[in-house]
Amino acid sequence: MTFLQDRGISLIDCMINVAPGGGLNIEYIPKKAFRDSVSLESWPSPGIVNYLFKGAAEERMEKSGDANYVSNLLTKWGVERAGVIVQSADAPQAIEALEAVSDQWFFILRVDPHEGMTALRQIDEVCSKYANVRGICVSPHATYPTIPPNSKEYYPIYAKCIERDIPFWITVGIPGPRVPGWTQDPLFLDEVCWFFPELTVIMKHGGEPWVDTCIKMMLKWPNLYYATSGFAPKHYPEAIIQYANTRGSDRILYAGYWPLLSYDQLFDQLEQLPLRDHVWAKMFSENARRILKLPEAAPTS
Repeated sequence: MTFLQDRGISLIDCMINVAPGGGLNIEYIPKKAFRDSVSLESWPSPGIVNYLFKGAAEERMEKSGDANYVSNLLTKWGVERAGVIVQSADAPQAIEALEAVSDQWFFILRVDPHEGMTALRQIDEVCSKYANVRGICVSPHATYPTIPPNSKEYYPIYAKCIERDIPFWITVGIPGPRVPGWTQDPLFLDEVCWFFPELTVIMKHGGEPWVDTCIKMMLKWPNLYYATSGFAPKHYPEAIIQYANTRGSDRILYAGYWPLLSYDQLFDQLEQLPLRDHVWAKMFSENARRILKLPEAAPTS
């Protein structure tokens, strides 16, 4: 039993990576977006960012193609539900393959704002067929040509998210892959939150070096949230921990980022977080359940 289970918390991990039937790849960033030789030679492998993880995740990445293995891993660590990003091109196959294994997953659909009405039709098709899609995702650094989230190409997607009553997930902060990161300054979301007050926006991947901007923005906009993906817990920004302990206890969602980070590592470091007692259940379960409209956990015997 984990320390979270000891606290009576049924963990919701808002982001893991699973690629049923095959290993992870990074094809959502076009190869032509890269210029350095290391990235070009590594593409489409997540090994593009091995310099951040020092190669430690390679074995876990290989296992990410085995949905049964991942399902058993989630059960072992007391993860009630886990969010999986699926690419729009193969979303039906990925969703059906995972749902055939267990009901532990929910899904976040990655689309390309450059695709215009094609992206909107993909959202409608996938959301109409699969009820467990809990968000639409764009990583600005992966758009090519790269465009910030206040660009006109995004606006139809925001309207569709409101229509579908699902959150919009967006990467903020300097990206790991060696492509330009200026489009991921969270200040671009200021205009988005102003123009679309009904839109729920979840910032993912840390926001560094603009963490203070993320917090200022959350103080300002009521439908703006922050997910912890991309960082080991010992590297969570101190300002985010302070915010979670004070005015932001309802605004932070836990996202573990397996297989780039191992659950052994995650749980060892999570237990050391200096969180106040009232924050644990919110950050690791309640906030995600409320924001993503996830069903209540089944009672355990």
